[in-house]
Amino acid sequence: MREQPWRSTLRTRSPRALLVLVPVVALVASVAVPYLGHPTASARPTITQTTGPSMNADQLPAYPTGFASQETWTKNLASGQDVIAGAAGPIVLTSDGATGLDSRDGSNRWSYQRKGSTATGVIHSPDGHYMAMRFDEPVVYTSMTRTDGNLSPSTPKTTIVLDTITGATVFDWRGDSTLQMTDSAVLYGTTAYSLKDRSTMWDLRKLTVDGASGSQSAQAAYFGAAGHSAFVLSLPSGDHDVVVSQKDPTTTHELPDLTPGHPLRPPAGRTSTTAPSSSTAGQSSTNPAGNRSNRHGPRRAYRIRRSKPSASTAWPVSPEQILGPTISA
Repeated sequence: MREQPWRSTLRTRSPRALLVLVPVVALVASVAVPYLGHPTASARPTITQTTGPSMNADQLPAYPTGFASQETWTKNLASGQDVIAGAAGPIVLTSDGATGLDSRDGSNRWSYQRKGSTATGVIHSPDGHYMAMRFDEPVVYTSMTRTDGNLSPSTPKTTIVLDTITGATVFDWRGDSTLQMTDSAVLYGTTAYSLKDRSTMWDLRKLTVDGASGSQSAQAAYFGAAGHSAFVLSLPSGDHDVVVSQKDPTTTHELPDLTPGHPLRPPAGRTSTTAPSSSTAGQSSTNPAGNRSNRHGPRRAYRIRRSKPSASTAWPVSPEQILGPTISA
């Protein structure tokens, strides 16, 4: 059999001749793919975390219903800090983390700090046992293969869920999908997870909720706290919102039309409590304008007074309170 000419030519070529082809191939590749991204970050967040001891339900402080005359302790907060309620005591929010305080004496129970990141949103479960924080991570620049290419900046997002009693991390996601929390479950994106054992409960894309499924599945109606055992979902049609039990999201209960400002629907343009920062100091979920204090003003003192628990604790309005016993845990 006669050998093909091109094969014999390659065999007889010297190594030097073959090496000449290498820069030619590289040049063709650079023309075919002119821009190749190389992510580079100026800094990475430094996470510092300390956890506290767990507590039984009967050891947790009673939900306060008012102020008594006797102060238990006083805590001075620096400008740019704020406070929310946790299951075991107050939680001090900073621009890059949170610190849980002991309700008995104001000492630190736990701390989570993400230096280099900026907290952008905070919510907690209806019973205060869990809280979710969102962070803007250090800016990442995408460099180009061509020296005259412009750098393209992006800000990665991170969502974490903490146990407010111990400060332990329950979930840590790279992203900022819509999130709702009940007392024992979290709906992140389209997937519900147990806050007790981190197990996956269900995925809305794999279920049919009022005819919605797959890529056109139902989703959380807003970012924030849900009911004690129920989620509020919006349908792709956008006609109305529905309430579903965290145990069976396929059985829906239609909600009445909730106007902006209703306890179950945050005001327009405000879907979560904003974490304090240099630009939001002095703001709170009940006072978005920040009139409570000036961010350049004096330090604030939070006074904790002893109070007797009431038999009828006034929790925030939840789906269960609107629909009654039709929603089961």
